[in-house]
Amino acid sequence: YVSDEGLAQILAKSSGEAFEYLDSLGVPWVKKEGKPEQFVTDGSQYARACYTGPYTANHIEEALIERIRTRPVKILEDITVVDLIISSSMDRVIGAFGLDRRDNLILFKAKAIILATGGAGEVFEINVYPDGMTGDGYAMAYRVGAELVNMEFVQIGLSSMKTKLACSGSMMRALPRLINDEGKEFLADYFPQKASSKEVYLTLFQKGASWPVSFEHKSHLIDIAVFKELRKGKK
Repeated sequence: YVSDEGLAQILAKSSGEAFEYLDSLGVPWVKKEGKPEQFVTDGSQYARACYTGPYTANHIEEALIERIRTRPVKILEDITVVDLIISSSMDRVIGAFGLDRRDNLILFKAKAIILATGGAGEVFEINVYPDGMTGDGYAMAYRVGAELVNMEFVQIGLSSMKTKLACSGSMMRALPRLINDEGKEFLADYFPQKASSKEVYLTLFQKGASWPVSFEHKSHLIDIAVFKELRKGKK
């Protein structure tokens, strides 16, 4: 196993239950005769990905937010949590400190804390991650003694700097034109001279099943082409 075996097992075995929960919340999955449509994506051998259309992630987020608003949960906006508080015995987390927009210190007491701060994508100069993806959750957990695992796995894939969107597998299947900031379509420049336009775009289509990157077939040539354009100072 390249990744943590235990975490991979949890992800694989819990995905069905997670889907059913989201379905019960009303996420508008594309279905045929009552069954969700699925397709091959991201290195899978069998069709597994479910979708609602181009805004799958938005629909999932909206359903979860709507659900939490029906529960007795107090939502505090515009507060940045800066550190966790541990007990005097140093064996458990009992709260956290936060700062509001005016830098007022706020104390949170809690029996349990779930860190859902996202990754640290903004450590890269060129990225399309949302503001705040700076790894604060990692840092806070580490400072109170948590063991960090799988830190070497950072998802890097093709993205549009103009729209700030990740160019996912579905988008690759639509055969988009890949152009740099000078308006030049550059893919063919990085394929063998004898490569036909059909071969170039077939490789681009294959990219739809190997996002973010894979060396199992030629789709990685797309990533190499984009990387070389970036090395030239293009965007």
